[in-house]
Amino acid sequence: MLAFADRFAKVIPTTGCIALWGDLGAGKTTFARQLIRSLAKDADLVVQSPTFTLVQLYEFPQQTLWHCDLYRLIEPEECLELGVLEAMQTALCLLEWPDRMGRYLPENRIDVRITVTGESERIVAL
Repeated sequence: MLAFADRFAKVIPTTGCIALWGDLGAGKTTFARQLIRSLAKDADLVVQSPTFTLVQLYEFPQQTLWHCDLYRLIEPEECLELGVLEAMQTALCLLEWPDRMGRYLPENRIDVRITVTGESERIVAL
C-alpha cells in the first residue's frame, strides 16, 4: 500500500478530490500519510491525523493539499462550514470518510478503495 501511495503521488491532479473509501482500520490514514510524505519528498515528515482537527493543510511547491477526516461530521452541511467544496477549486482535497459529505460529495473525483483481505493484507483499487 505504501509503494502504491508513492506511485500514485506522481500522477495525481493538483486540484480536486480524492475520496478514500474503506472500513475502520482499513488503512486510509496510512495511505494518506504516505501520499503526503511522497508529495513532500520527505520520508520522515510527521503527518498528523486530522481526526480531531478535521482538516490538516499542507503547502507544497506544486500544490496545496487538504487532508480531511470527515468521520465526526453529523450532517453533510458541516463540510460546507469547513470550506471543503471551495478548497477543491484551488487545492487537492484528500477525504477520509467521504460518504459523510452526502450530496455534496463531487461526482468528478478519484475514488481509492481500500479493502482488508487478511491481517496485514490490503487491496487498493481505483
